[in-house]
Amino acid sequence: MEVMLPAMNFGVEASVLYNNDRMDVSQLSAGENNVREEISVTNHYIDIPVNAKYKFGLLLPVKIYAAAGPYARIHIAGDDIKFKDVVEEAKAKAFEAGINLGLGVEVFSRLAVGVNYGMQLTDNYSANKPIWSDALNNKKNTWSIQATVYL
Repeated sequence: MEVMLPAMNFGVEASVLYNNDRMDVSQLSAGENNVREEISVTNHYIDIPVNAKYKFGLLLPVKIYAAAGPYARIHIAGDDIKFKDVVEEAKAKAFEAGINLGLGVEVFSRLAVGVNYGMQLTDNYSANKPIWSDALNNKKNTWSIQATVYL
């Protein structure tokens, strides 16, 4: 959804998005060979970004836009990380938040294509041991490409 003040080319955009985060975690197995085993972890989220947006025109049918604002991420399903000998349980947190910065091009007021950079501000996992808490909660920043068709 986008609501713009036409005379100022300034407005607000908001979305509800599905996000699927997947990561592979290596674990050193106990035993004679010390074999590394990989565990795949997938989490499903609903993302809700709300951005302030400013558009400025180059040529009549082309406008460049810049957007920035907070996002919230709600964990709806996924896997817990369980290392038998290291930590009893690491659980995905139910809520995450961060900041979005975006830049893009809009053509004929019908098609917009842009790049978005999201900076995570909160932790992803709760963990019982400080070492694993730090490893699992490194703040990940993400790049995404978006395309919007206005009806």
